[in-house]
Amino acid sequence: MSLPHACFALFLLFAGAEFFPGTDLPLMPGFEELAESGVVFDKPSGRIVQVVAFGSEAPPAVRAFYAEALAALGWTEAGAAAAHGLKMRREGETLSLDLSHSDGQTVISIVIQPDAEEN
Repeated sequence: MSLPHACFALFLLFAGAEFFPGTDLPLMPGFEELAESGVVFDKPSGRIVQVVAFGSEAPPAVRAFYAEALAALGWTEAGAAAAHGLKMRREGETLSLDLSHSDGQTVISIVIQPDAEEN
């Protein structure tokens, strides 16, 4: 992890950033987790995580926040993703972040699952 990424990760931890429960995934400031939407499941081949949050920030700003925050946490971009989304990989896991925007609200949907190559 580069020094700027390490510094950003420490900033997130010590600046009182909120995280999705049971994960190391930061919740973007101004966003709220959709009540009872989170799933964290461990299985022999790896964990499965699904979280959803909503807020009023525009998708490009949300994507930029998560691209930087996740890179600071060791995730690397892994190919094409949906418009305004991200696809990242870390330690045998793939993270897909999808964004939708309607009526002034942006919805973040994040799914983590074991890499297909690992199964």
